[in-house]
Amino acid sequence: MYYENNGNATAPEFIARTGGANPFASVNVDSQSAPALFDADGDGNLNLAVGTANGTIVYYKNTGTAELPVYNLAVSPFVYVDAYANSAPAFGDLNNDGSPELLVGGINAYDQGWFLFYENATSEFVARTGRTNPFPFPLSGWSRPTLGDLDGDSVSRHPSQD
Repeated sequence: MYYENNGNATAPEFIARTGGANPFASVNVDSQSAPALFDADGDGNLNLAVGTANGTIVYYKNTGTAELPVYNLAVSPFVYVDAYANSAPAFGDLNNDGSPELLVGGINAYDQGWFLFYENATSEFVARTGRTNPFPFPLSGWSRPTLGDLDGDSVSRHPSQD
């Protein structure tokens, strides 16, 4: 479902968009989906990554514009990403190189949660494990990461916030 804010930040007015007015109408994923928007290729258009119940991430490329997005299922840069179950992607420029890195929340068979970290390496995301993962700590249950720049130093910013 998609709701568009026709108001503003101080007086929001959310309107349900359906059919052709819903840019996500072509997106078809199972239950327990976790969507995340990010600019995959630096063209200014937000693409869509959807975490799924089976632990993978489905990729939809925006073939429209920033103002009129059109999401089409595309070859995924996340073929090597598997969080076991209930994957939840988040994107941010963690190394300040101008491209988004991927942080995925997941859960294993023992209901232990964790964050998997993937660095953006040209056309695919490469897992960083052990000491190269800045988030190596176990978590209690399913986890859904969120990234933000709390101290205003431009590190960990979302690429669309430039």
